[in-house]
Amino acid sequence: MDRGKFFFHYVKEYLEKELGYKKGVRLNSNLKQRVDEVEVISSGISNIKKEKIKNAFNDGSCKIIIGTSTIKEGINLQKKSTCLYNLYPNWNPTDIRQLEGRIWRQKNENGYVRVVMPLMENSMDVFVFQKLEEKTSRINDLWSKSDRGNVLNEEALDPNEIKFALVTDLGVLTRFEISQIKDELRRKEIVLNANIKALEDYANLKETYENQSLVINNSLTSYSSRVNNIELFYSNTLNRTVYFGNLKDYNKEKDFNKTELVRIDTVEKNVNRILVYTNNDVKTDADLIKAYATAKRMFASGYSSYDYQFERFKDTVSRYGKIKRTVFEQRGYSPDADVSKISLEMQTELASLETEIEEAKGEEFYNKIFDVITKKKAKLNLKGGTLQQKVVEFSSLNYLLSYKFKDVDHTSCEIPRVANKDYPPKDKTDKSKRIRIARAKAKAIKIKLLLAS
Repeated sequence: MDRGKFFFHYVKEYLEKELGYKKGVRLNSNLKQRVDEVEVISSGISNIKKEKIKNAFNDGSCKIIIGTSTIKEGINLQKKSTCLYNLYPNWNPTDIRQLEGRIWRQKNENGYVRVVMPLMENSMDVFVFQKLEEKTSRINDLWSKSDRGNVLNEEALDPNEIKFALVTDLGVLTRFEISQIKDELRRKEIVLNANIKALEDYANLKETYENQSLVINNSLTSYSSRVNNIELFYSNTLNRTVYFGNLKDYNKEKDFNKTELVRIDTVEKNVNRILVYTNNDVKTDADLIKAYATAKRMFASGYSSYDYQFERFKDTVSRYGKIKRTVFEQRGYSPDADVSKISLEMQTELASLETEIEEAKGEEFYNKIFDVITKKKAKLNLKGGTLQQKVVEFSSLNYLLSYKFKDVDHTSCEIPRVANKDYPPKDKTDKSKRIRIARAKAKAIKIKLLLAS
Protein backbone atom coordinates (compact mmCIF):
# COMPACT_ATOMS: atom_id res chain seq x y z
CA MET A 1 0.00 0.00 0.00
CA ASP A 2 2.92 2.40 0.66
CA ARG A 3 4.78 1.65 -2.58
CA GLY A 4 3.36 4.59 -4.59
CA LYS A 5 3.39 7.25 -1.88
CA PHE A 6 6.06 9.29 -3.69
CA PHE A 7 3.56 9.86 -6.52
CA PHE A 8 0.68 11.00 -4.29
CA HIS A 9 1.44 14.70 -4.86
CA TYR A 10 1.12 14.18 -8.62
CA VAL A 11 -2.36 12.69 -8.16
CA LYS A 12 -3.30 15.57 -5.86
CA GLU A 13 -1.98 18.13 -8.37
CA TYR A 14 -3.95 16.53 -11.20
CA LEU A 15 -7.20 16.56 -9.20
CA GLU A 16 -6.72 20.23 -8.36
CA LYS A 17 -5.55 21.53 -11.76
CA GLU A 18 -7.57 19.35 -14.11
CA LEU A 19 -10.72 18.60 -12.10
CA GLY A 20 -10.97 21.81 -10.10
CA TYR A 21 -10.68 20.68 -6.51
CA LYS A 22 -9.94 23.71 -4.30
CA LYS A 23 -7.09 24.53 -1.98
CA GLY A 24 -7.33 26.30 1.39
CA VAL A 25 -11.05 25.87 2.09
CA ARG A 26 -12.43 26.50 5.57
CA LEU A 27 -13.59 23.62 7.73
CA ASN A 28 -17.36 23.52 8.14
CA SER A 29 -16.85 22.53 11.76
CA ASN A 30 -14.12 25.09 12.50
CA LEU A 31 -13.98 28.20 10.29
CA LYS A 32 -10.60 29.20 11.73
CA GLN A 33 -8.91 26.19 10.14
CA ARG A 34 -8.24 25.54 6.47
CA VAL A 35 -7.55 22.40 4.44
CA ASP A 36 -7.40 21.43 0.80
CA GLU A 37 -10.29 19.53 -0.74
CA VAL A 38 -7.71 16.86 -1.64
CA GLU A 39 -5.41 15.87 1.22
CA VAL A 40 -2.72 13.24 1.78
CA ILE A 41 -2.32 11.15 4.94
CA SER A 42 0.95 9.27 5.35
CA SER A 43 3.28 8.26 8.16
CA GLY A 44 5.21 11.51 7.76
CA ILE A 45 2.47 13.92 8.92
CA SER A 46 1.91 15.02 12.51
CA ASN A 47 -0.97 13.73 14.62
CA ILE A 48 -2.38 17.28 14.80
CA LYS A 49 -2.57 17.60 10.99
CA LYS A 50 -3.90 14.05 10.68
CA GLU A 51 -6.70 14.90 13.13
CA LYS A 52 -7.51 18.12 11.24
CA ILE A 53 -7.77 16.24 7.93
CA LYS A 54 -9.95 13.61 9.53
CA ASN A 55 -12.32 16.24 10.95
CA ALA A 56 -12.41 18.07 7.61
CA PHE A 57 -13.22 14.86 5.74
CA ASN A 58 -15.97 13.93 8.18
CA ASP A 59 -17.60 17.37 7.99
CA GLY A 60 -17.44 17.45 4.18
CA SER A 61 -14.82 20.21 3.76
CA CYS A 62 -12.20 17.76 2.47
CA LYS A 63 -13.51 15.70 -0.44
CA ILE A 64 -10.71 13.21 -1.13
CA ILE A 65 -8.03 11.59 1.03
CA ILE A 66 -5.06 9.85 -0.58
CA GLY A 67 -3.50 7.59 2.07
CA THR A 68 -0.88 4.98 2.80
CA SER A 69 -1.39 2.05 5.20
CA THR A 70 -1.58 4.72 7.92
CA ILE A 71 -5.32 4.99 7.30
CA LYS A 72 -5.90 1.23 7.56
CA GLU A 73 -6.75 1.39 11.26
CA GLY A 74 -7.18 3.81 14.14
CA ILE A 75 -8.85 6.59 12.12
CA ASN A 76 -12.59 6.93 11.56
CA LEU A 77 -13.42 8.30 8.11
CA GLN A 78 -16.86 6.81 7.64
CA LYS A 79 -19.21 9.74 8.33
CA LYS A 80 -19.56 11.08 4.77
CA SER A 81 -17.51 8.51 2.82
CA THR A 82 -18.99 7.17 -0.39
CA CYS A 83 -16.13 5.31 -2.08
CA LEU A 84 -12.80 3.68 -1.27
CA TYR A 85 -10.22 2.87 -3.96
CA ASN A 86 -7.79 0.14 -2.94
CA LEU A 87 -4.94 0.52 -5.44
CA TYR A 88 -2.56 -1.93 -3.79
CA PRO A 89 -4.44 -4.97 -2.42
CA ASN A 90 -2.87 -6.54 0.65
CA TRP A 91 -1.90 -10.21 0.63
CA ASN A 92 -3.91 -10.71 3.80
CA PRO A 93 -7.73 -10.86 3.36
CA THR A 94 -8.31 -9.69 6.94
CA ASP A 95 -6.20 -6.57 6.25
CA ILE A 96 -8.43 -5.81 3.27
CA ARG A 97 -11.46 -6.03 5.56
CA GLN A 98 -9.70 -3.73 8.01
CA LEU A 99 -9.15 -1.12 5.30
CA GLU A 100 -12.73 -1.39 4.03
CA GLY A 101 -13.85 -0.77 7.60
CA ARG A 102 -12.67 2.86 7.29
CA ILE A 103 -15.86 3.65 5.36
CA TRP A 104 -18.04 0.50 5.51
CA ARG A 105 -19.23 0.75 9.08
CA GLN A 106 -21.81 2.26 11.40
CA LYS A 107 -22.35 6.06 11.60
CA ASN A 108 -21.91 6.53 7.87
CA GLU A 109 -24.61 8.96 6.72
CA ASN A 110 -24.86 7.20 3.36
CA GLY A 111 -26.97 4.15 2.71
CA TYR A 112 -24.43 2.55 0.38
CA VAL A 113 -20.67 2.76 -0.16
CA ARG A 114 -18.48 1.45 -2.96
CA VAL A 115 -15.15 -0.34 -2.57
CA VAL A 116 -13.14 -0.40 -5.81
CA MET A 117 -10.03 -2.42 -6.65
CA PRO A 118 -8.67 -1.48 -10.09
CA LEU A 119 -7.04 -4.63 -11.50
CA MET A 120 -5.28 -5.48 -14.75
CA GLU A 121 -5.86 -8.53 -16.89
CA ASN A 122 -2.99 -11.03 -17.16
CA SER A 123 -0.85 -9.09 -14.67
CA MET A 124 0.73 -9.57 -11.24
CA ASP A 125 -2.73 -8.83 -9.82
CA VAL A 126 -3.68 -12.40 -10.76
CA PHE A 127 -0.94 -13.82 -8.56
CA VAL A 128 -1.97 -11.58 -5.64
CA PHE A 129 -5.54 -12.78 -5.87
CA GLN A 130 -4.41 -16.37 -6.20
CA LYS A 131 -2.75 -16.00 -2.78
CA LEU A 132 -5.78 -14.17 -1.40
CA GLU A 133 -7.97 -17.07 -2.52
CA GLU A 134 -5.79 -19.60 -0.72
CA LYS A 135 -5.66 -17.56 2.50
CA THR A 136 -9.38 -16.80 2.44
CA SER A 137 -10.07 -20.51 2.04
CA ARG A 138 -7.87 -21.39 5.03
CA ILE A 139 -9.51 -18.73 7.20
CA ASN A 140 -12.96 -19.97 6.17
CA ASP A 141 -11.92 -23.49 7.20
CA LEU A 142 -10.91 -22.24 10.64
CA TRP A 143 -14.25 -20.50 11.16
CA SER A 144 -16.17 -23.55 9.96
CA LYS A 145 -14.29 -25.96 12.24
CA SER A 146 -14.91 -23.80 15.29
CA ASP A 147 -18.66 -23.59 14.48
CA ARG A 148 -18.54 -19.81 14.63
CA GLY A 149 -20.06 -19.18 11.25
CA ASN A 150 -18.30 -18.23 8.05
CA VAL A 151 -17.78 -14.48 8.21
CA LEU A 152 -15.69 -14.07 5.09
CA ASN A 153 -18.14 -15.91 2.83
CA GLU A 154 -20.74 -13.25 3.57
CA GLU A 155 -18.57 -10.51 2.15
CA ALA A 156 -18.35 -9.29 -1.42
CA LEU A 157 -14.79 -10.28 -2.30
CA ASP A 158 -14.52 -13.61 -4.09
CA PRO A 159 -10.86 -14.00 -5.12
CA ASN A 160 -11.65 -17.02 -7.27
CA GLU A 161 -14.17 -15.10 -9.37
CA ILE A 162 -11.81 -12.15 -9.72
CA LYS A 163 -9.05 -14.51 -10.83
CA PHE A 164 -11.35 -15.84 -13.55
CA ALA A 165 -12.11 -12.29 -14.67
CA LEU A 166 -8.49 -11.16 -14.76
CA VAL A 167 -7.01 -14.12 -16.64
CA THR A 168 -8.18 -14.31 -20.23
CA ASP A 169 -6.01 -17.31 -21.20
CA LEU A 170 -7.92 -20.52 -20.40
CA GLY A 171 -4.68 -22.50 -20.50
CA VAL A 172 -3.19 -20.33 -17.75
CA LEU A 173 -6.33 -20.73 -15.64
CA THR A 174 -6.23 -24.49 -16.15
CA ARG A 175 -2.59 -24.69 -15.04
CA PHE A 176 -3.44 -22.54 -12.01
CA GLU A 177 -6.23 -24.91 -11.04
CA ILE A 178 -4.20 -28.08 -11.58
CA SER A 179 -1.32 -26.64 -9.56
CA GLN A 180 -3.70 -26.01 -6.65
CA ILE A 181 -5.16 -29.51 -6.92
CA LYS A 182 -1.70 -31.09 -6.93
CA ASP A 183 -0.60 -29.03 -3.91
CA GLU A 184 -3.69 -30.09 -2.00
CA LEU A 185 -3.17 -33.77 -2.91
CA ARG A 186 0.49 -33.63 -1.81
CA ARG A 187 -0.51 -31.99 1.46
CA LYS A 188 -3.01 -34.78 2.12
CA GLU A 189 -0.36 -37.37 1.24
CA ILE A 190 2.13 -35.89 3.73
CA VAL A 191 -0.49 -35.79 6.51
CA LEU A 192 -1.66 -39.33 5.78
CA ASN A 193 1.89 -40.74 5.79
CA ALA A 194 2.60 -38.95 9.07
CA ASN A 195 -0.57 -40.40 10.64
CA ILE A 196 0.29 -43.92 9.43
CA LYS A 197 3.75 -43.62 10.96
CA ALA A 198 2.29 -42.29 14.22
CA LEU A 199 -0.20 -45.15 14.35
CA GLU A 200 2.63 -47.69 14.07
CA ASP A 201 4.09 -46.31 17.31
CA TYR A 202 0.71 -45.90 19.01
CA ALA A 203 0.71 -49.15 21.03
CA ASN A 204 4.14 -48.46 22.56
CA LEU A 205 3.28 -44.80 23.11
CA LYS A 206 0.04 -45.68 24.87
CA GLU A 207 1.83 -48.10 27.21
CA THR A 208 4.50 -45.48 27.94
CA TYR A 209 1.82 -42.89 28.63
CA GLU A 210 -0.07 -45.12 31.05
CA ASN A 211 3.12 -46.06 32.96
CA GLN A 212 4.38 -42.48 33.20
CA SER A 213 0.94 -41.21 34.20
CA LEU A 214 0.84 -43.75 37.04
CA VAL A 215 4.25 -42.65 38.30
CA ILE A 216 3.34 -38.93 38.23
CA ASN A 217 -0.01 -39.56 39.92
CA ASN A 218 1.66 -41.61 42.68
CA SER A 219 4.23 -38.85 43.24
CA LEU A 220 1.47 -36.28 43.45
CA THR A 221 -0.47 -38.41 45.93
CA SER A 222 2.65 -38.62 48.06
CA TYR A 223 3.07 -34.85 47.93
CA SER A 224 -0.57 -34.24 48.87
CA SER A 225 -0.25 -36.43 51.97
CA ARG A 226 2.53 -34.15 53.22
CA VAL A 227 0.86 -30.75 52.82
CA ASN A 228 0.38 -30.34 56.57
CA ASN A 229 4.14 -30.53 57.04
CA ILE A 230 4.84 -27.54 54.80
CA GLU A 231 6.97 -25.03 56.70
CA LEU A 232 5.48 -21.58 56.12
CA PHE A 233 7.87 -19.29 57.99
CA TYR A 234 9.48 -18.59 61.34
CA SER A 235 7.40 -16.08 63.33
CA ASN A 236 9.44 -13.67 65.43
CA THR A 237 6.25 -12.57 67.16
CA LEU A 238 5.34 -16.11 68.20
CA ASN A 239 8.96 -17.20 68.47
CA ARG A 240 8.25 -20.44 66.60
CA THR A 241 8.04 -22.06 63.16
CA VAL A 242 4.56 -22.08 61.66
CA TYR A 243 3.45 -25.13 59.66
CA PHE A 244 0.54 -25.32 57.24
CA GLY A 245 -1.18 -28.06 59.26
CA ASN A 246 -1.19 -25.91 62.41
CA LEU A 247 -2.84 -22.82 60.93
CA LYS A 248 -6.11 -23.71 62.62
CA ASP A 249 -4.43 -23.14 65.98
CA TYR A 250 -3.77 -19.44 65.23
CA ASN A 251 -5.76 -16.27 64.79
CA LYS A 252 -4.55 -15.02 61.41
CA GLU A 253 -5.50 -11.37 61.90
CA LYS A 254 -3.82 -11.09 65.31
CA ASP A 255 -0.86 -13.47 65.09
CA PHE A 256 0.55 -12.73 61.62
CA ASN A 257 1.83 -9.65 59.81
CA LYS A 258 1.03 -8.64 56.20
CA THR A 259 4.00 -10.45 54.63
CA GLU A 260 3.18 -13.66 56.53
CA LEU A 261 -0.47 -13.45 55.46
CA VAL A 262 0.59 -13.19 51.79
CA ARG A 263 2.73 -16.33 52.20
CA ILE A 264 -0.18 -18.19 53.83
CA ASP A 265 -2.56 -17.14 51.04
CA THR A 266 -0.14 -18.34 48.34
CA VAL A 267 0.40 -21.74 49.95
CA GLU A 268 -3.33 -22.23 50.56
CA LYS A 269 -4.07 -21.63 46.87
CA ASN A 270 -1.35 -24.08 45.80
CA VAL A 271 -2.49 -26.75 48.26
CA ASN A 272 -6.07 -26.31 47.10
CA ARG A 273 -4.99 -26.88 43.48
CA ILE A 274 -3.31 -30.15 44.44
CA LEU A 275 -6.19 -31.40 46.59
CA VAL A 276 -8.83 -30.48 44.02
CA TYR A 277 -7.03 -32.70 41.49
CA THR A 278 -6.40 -35.64 43.83
CA ASN A 279 -10.00 -35.59 45.13
CA ASN A 280 -11.63 -35.11 41.74
CA ASP A 281 -13.12 -38.14 40.01
CA VAL A 282 -12.67 -36.60 36.55
CA LYS A 283 -8.96 -36.03 35.93
CA THR A 284 -7.30 -34.53 32.84
CA ASP A 285 -3.66 -34.57 31.82
CA ALA A 286 -3.60 -30.76 31.82
CA ASP A 287 -4.83 -30.65 35.44
CA LEU A 288 -2.31 -33.32 36.44
CA ILE A 289 0.58 -31.36 34.93
CA LYS A 290 -0.50 -28.14 36.69
CA ALA A 291 -0.99 -29.89 40.05
CA TYR A 292 2.33 -31.73 39.85
CA ALA A 293 4.22 -28.57 38.86
CA THR A 294 2.65 -26.79 41.85
CA ALA A 295 3.66 -29.61 44.20
CA LYS A 296 7.22 -29.54 42.90
CA ARG A 297 7.45 -25.83 43.62
CA MET A 298 6.38 -26.37 47.22
CA PHE A 299 8.13 -29.59 48.15
CA ALA A 300 11.14 -30.23 45.93
CA SER A 301 14.28 -28.34 46.82
CA GLY A 302 15.86 -26.73 43.79
CA TYR A 303 12.75 -26.88 41.59
CA SER A 304 14.67 -25.08 38.90
CA SER A 305 16.75 -28.22 38.34
CA TYR A 306 15.68 -30.37 35.37
CA ASP A 307 13.02 -32.98 36.25
CA TYR A 308 13.66 -35.63 33.61
CA GLN A 309 10.70 -37.81 34.60
CA PHE A 310 8.22 -34.94 34.49
CA GLU A 311 9.53 -33.53 31.20
CA ARG A 312 9.30 -36.97 29.56
CA PHE A 313 5.70 -37.25 30.74
CA LYS A 314 4.75 -33.85 29.28
CA ASP A 315 6.29 -34.83 25.94
CA THR A 316 4.45 -38.16 25.96
CA VAL A 317 1.14 -36.44 26.78
CA SER A 318 1.65 -34.09 23.84
CA ARG A 319 2.39 -36.86 21.31
CA TYR A 320 -0.31 -39.18 22.65
CA GLY A 321 -2.92 -36.42 22.59
CA LYS A 322 -2.01 -35.43 19.05
CA ILE A 323 -2.52 -38.98 17.74
CA LYS A 324 -5.86 -39.23 19.52
CA ARG A 325 -7.04 -35.95 17.96
CA THR A 326 -5.66 -36.31 14.43
CA VAL A 327 -6.20 -40.03 13.92
CA PHE A 328 -8.80 -41.46 16.29
CA GLU A 329 -11.18 -38.56 16.99
CA GLN A 330 -11.02 -37.19 13.45
CA ARG A 331 -12.07 -40.57 12.09
CA GLY A 332 -14.70 -41.16 14.76
CA TYR A 333 -12.81 -43.89 16.68
CA SER A 334 -12.23 -44.22 20.41
CA PRO A 335 -8.63 -44.51 21.75
CA ASP A 336 -9.30 -48.22 22.42
CA ALA A 337 -10.33 -48.99 18.83
CA ASP A 338 -8.65 -51.72 16.75
CA VAL A 339 -5.44 -50.12 15.45
CA SER A 340 -5.06 -52.62 12.60
CA LYS A 341 -8.51 -51.66 11.26
CA ILE A 342 -7.63 -47.94 11.25
CA SER A 343 -4.25 -48.67 9.67
CA LEU A 344 -5.86 -50.66 6.82
CA GLU A 345 -8.32 -47.82 6.24
CA MET A 346 -5.52 -45.26 5.97
CA GLN A 347 -3.40 -47.48 3.71
CA THR A 348 -6.37 -47.79 1.35
CA GLU A 349 -6.80 -44.01 1.35
CA LEU A 350 -3.10 -43.52 0.65
CA ALA A 351 -3.20 -45.87 -2.34
CA SER A 352 -6.21 -43.99 -3.74
CA LEU A 353 -4.46 -40.66 -3.15
CA GLU A 354 -1.30 -41.78 -4.95
CA THR A 355 -3.45 -42.80 -7.92
CA GLU A 356 -5.04 -39.34 -7.99
CA ILE A 357 -1.62 -37.70 -7.90
CA GLU A 358 -0.48 -39.73 -10.90
CA GLU A 359 -3.69 -39.01 -12.83
CA ALA A 360 -3.25 -35.27 -12.21
CA LYS A 361 -0.03 -35.41 -14.27
CA GLY A 362 -1.76 -36.75 -17.40
CA GLU A 363 -3.27 -35.11 -20.48
CA GLU A 364 -6.72 -36.57 -19.79
CA PHE A 365 -6.86 -34.78 -16.41
CA TYR A 366 -5.71 -31.52 -18.03
CA ASN A 367 -8.50 -31.72 -20.63
CA LYS A 368 -11.04 -32.48 -17.92
CA ILE A 369 -10.05 -29.42 -15.86
CA PHE A 370 -9.87 -27.29 -19.03
CA ASP A 371 -13.51 -28.15 -19.79
CA VAL A 372 -14.52 -27.31 -16.21
CA ILE A 373 -12.68 -23.96 -16.39
CA THR A 374 -14.26 -23.13 -19.77
CA LYS A 375 -17.78 -23.75 -18.46
CA LYS A 376 -17.10 -21.90 -15.23
CA LYS A 377 -15.75 -18.81 -16.97
CA ALA A 378 -18.68 -18.79 -19.37
CA LYS A 379 -21.13 -19.12 -16.46
CA LEU A 380 -19.54 -16.29 -14.48
CA ASN A 381 -19.50 -14.10 -17.59
CA LEU A 382 -16.90 -11.85 -16.00
CA LYS A 383 -15.06 -9.56 -18.35
CA GLY A 384 -12.50 -6.83 -18.12
CA GLY A 385 -12.71 -3.59 -20.06
CA THR A 386 -11.04 -0.36 -20.99
CA LEU A 387 -10.58 2.46 -18.49
CA GLN A 388 -13.37 4.46 -20.12
CA GLN A 389 -15.73 1.46 -19.95
CA LYS A 390 -14.98 1.05 -16.26
CA VAL A 391 -15.63 4.76 -15.65
CA VAL A 392 -19.04 4.44 -17.32
CA GLU A 393 -19.75 1.27 -15.32
CA PHE A 394 -18.82 3.04 -12.07
CA SER A 395 -20.89 6.14 -12.84
CA SER A 396 -23.90 3.94 -13.61
CA LEU A 397 -24.10 3.30 -9.86
CA ASN A 398 -23.96 6.96 -8.84
CA TYR A 399 -27.71 6.89 -8.18
CA LEU A 400 -26.90 4.96 -4.98
CA LEU A 401 -25.63 8.25 -3.52
CA SER A 402 -29.27 9.37 -3.33
CA TYR A 403 -29.86 6.88 -0.50
CA LYS A 404 -28.97 7.95 3.02
CA PHE A 405 -28.59 5.57 5.92
CA LYS A 406 -32.16 6.14 7.11
CA ASP A 407 -33.52 5.34 3.63
CA VAL A 408 -32.13 1.78 3.54
CA ASP A 409 -33.69 -1.42 4.88
CA HIS A 410 -30.73 -2.83 6.82
CA THR A 411 -32.36 -6.25 7.25
CA SER A 412 -32.04 -6.84 3.49
CA CYS A 413 -29.01 -7.12 1.20
CA GLU A 414 -30.96 -6.06 -1.88
CA ILE A 415 -29.48 -3.14 -3.81
CA PRO A 416 -32.02 -0.77 -5.43
CA ARG A 417 -31.96 -0.34 -9.19
CA VAL A 418 -33.26 3.22 -9.36
CA ALA A 419 -32.50 6.48 -7.56
CA ASN A 420 -34.28 7.48 -4.38
CA LYS A 421 -37.37 9.46 -5.47
CA ASP A 422 -37.33 11.42 -2.21
CA TYR A 423 -33.84 12.81 -2.88
CA PRO A 424 -32.87 15.58 -2.69
CA PRO A 425 -35.12 16.53 0.26
CA LYS A 426 -37.88 18.94 -0.68
CA ASP A 427 -37.21 22.58 0.15
CA LYS A 428 -39.34 23.43 3.17
CA THR A 429 -38.86 27.20 2.77
CA ASP A 430 -42.28 28.75 2.14
CA LYS A 431 -42.94 31.01 -0.81
CA SER A 432 -43.25 34.26 1.19
CA LYS A 433 -39.89 33.64 2.87
CA ARG A 434 -38.20 33.12 -0.50
CA ILE A 435 -39.71 36.39 -1.72
CA ARG A 436 -38.41 38.26 1.35
CA ILE A 437 -34.93 36.86 0.76
CA ALA A 438 -35.02 37.85 -2.92
CA ARG A 439 -36.15 41.39 -2.05
CA ALA A 440 -33.38 41.72 0.56
CA LYS A 441 -30.78 40.69 -2.00
CA ALA A 442 -32.15 43.14 -4.57
CA LYS A 443 -32.07 45.96 -2.02
CA ALA A 444 -28.44 45.12 -1.17
CA ILE A 445 -27.49 45.28 -4.85
CA LYS A 446 -29.27 48.65 -5.22
CA ILE A 447 -27.34 50.10 -2.27
CA LYS A 448 -24.03 48.89 -3.74
CA LEU A 449 -24.85 50.57 -7.06
CA LEU A 450 -25.72 53.87 -5.34
CA LEU A 451 -22.48 53.78 -3.36
CA ALA A 452 -20.50 53.02 -6.51
CA SER A 453 -21.99 56.03 -8.27
